[in-house]
Amino acid sequence: MSIAQLVLAGNWLLEGKFRKKFNRLRYNLPALVLISFYLLHVIGLINSSDIDYALKDLRIKFPLLVLPLIMSTTEPPAKKNFHILLMLYIAAVVGGSFYSFGILITRDINDIREISPFISHIRFGLNVCMAIFISIYFIIKYYKEKAAAAWGFIAVATWLVVFLVISKSATGFYVLFVTGIFVSVLALFKLKRSHQKIVFTAIVILVPIIVFSYLISVVQNYYSFDPEE
Repeated sequence: MSIAQLVLAGNWLLEGKFRKKFNRLRYNLPALVLISFYLLHVIGLINSSDIDYALKDLRIKFPLLVLPLIMSTTEPPAKKNFHILLMLYIAAVVGGSFYSFGILITRDINDIREISPFISHIRFGLNVCMAIFISIYFIIKYYKEKAAAAWGFIAVATWLVVFLVISKSATGFYVLFVTGIFVSVLALFKLKRSHQKIVFTAIVILVPIIVFSYLISVVQNYYSFDPEE
């Protein structure tokens, strides 16, 4: 278990109220499914010919048991506190991206994955994608009431997209594109007026094509650039 998971587990145990927690778990189907996957691995120990490897595999997959159990049974935080946690998460990702960019421009890098020393390059790219979508959530939330805050999150989202280009995170771009289309389609179905749907459909189709055509050209130029030429 990671330090973060140990902290969550310790807090979960100290919080108590186990009967109430397990009553919540009974009605949380996604959590039960994930926990069942782990229990199936435990049952699989019976037929395992390599106990050492099986125990190692159970240790690696332990978050499949711990995280669904903790997340589905813990009292959700107040909305204000939840927003603070999301902002802290964005700040951590942005800080990590600055640190990675600093490594890129100050050290001799043979492999782009070396700019992410604390977490795998792919996982950090996925965290960047998550931070982008959370920033978009805050942009939508604040654009009418707090314009300055909205512009701040626009700057954050823009930088993180640029960082995906700089870090050559193909997985990050793929996840960003697919999730963006999925979220846009869901938003489309929530619109009630037909003319709004037509306009939004055009935006959903055209904007990704234009943006990603440009990004692909930028990435291709970035990959093919040779400073010695």
